[in-house]
Amino acid sequence: FCEWNNINPDETYYIYEKSPFDVANRPIYTDFVGRMSGRRRGKIPNWKNPRAIKKIRELLDKHSNEKGVIHTSSNEQAFWIMEQLKDYPLVFVGGSDRNVVLKDFTQSKENLVLIGASIKDGVDFKDDLCRFQIVFKIPYPQLNEQVKYRRDLDPKWFYYQTVMALMQAYGRGIRDMDDWCVMYIIDSSFKQLFEYNRGFFNEYFTEAVQKKK
Repeated sequence: FCEWNNINPDETYYIYEKSPFDVANRPIYTDFVGRMSGRRRGKIPNWKNPRAIKKIRELLDKHSNEKGVIHTSSNEQAFWIMEQLKDYPLVFVGGSDRNVVLKDFTQSKENLVLIGASIKDGVDFKDDLCRFQIVFKIPYPQLNEQVKYRRDLDPKWFYYQTVMALMQAYGRGIRDMDDWCVMYIIDSSFKQLFEYNRGFFNEYFTEAVQKKK
């Protein structure tokens, strides 16, 4: 962080305090269905995975009486999931009407499930607004020309951005000490990201990671 922001580490102090939020109220379950990054069978992306749809269906059924969130890394993924699961109350959020959708979701008495790529930060899903979250695909930055240049210059930066986005998503459903929310990660790409970039994850996240329930 100091290096990327031109801060002298010798003049920097790191202050640590353990979170008071009980880890038992915010478990992260790794329930992998396959690697979602890259492509398979020619030009078909890996995330078009029938096993993923089956798993999401299973989790939605498990939490049918609760509101939740599905995090994708692109709108295309969100639309594909919604097309496969038309019988579930999925609500896309993104684009110019994002705030309107979020307001409607907050005020609705139905057990709706938000889905999209733009709900990893800047939203407050406290209490019953979000009791479960599903990470459909690990949120690697979109590889535009600038990101490719920065990644080639310093690969650590690329993975740091991914980790930060994932941890931001995790925090959407836990807003105070009495709140609770469970997260499921179904993209097996997480395993490599977690093992090789453990230093980027804070303790609040790492202590919550558990095996499939």
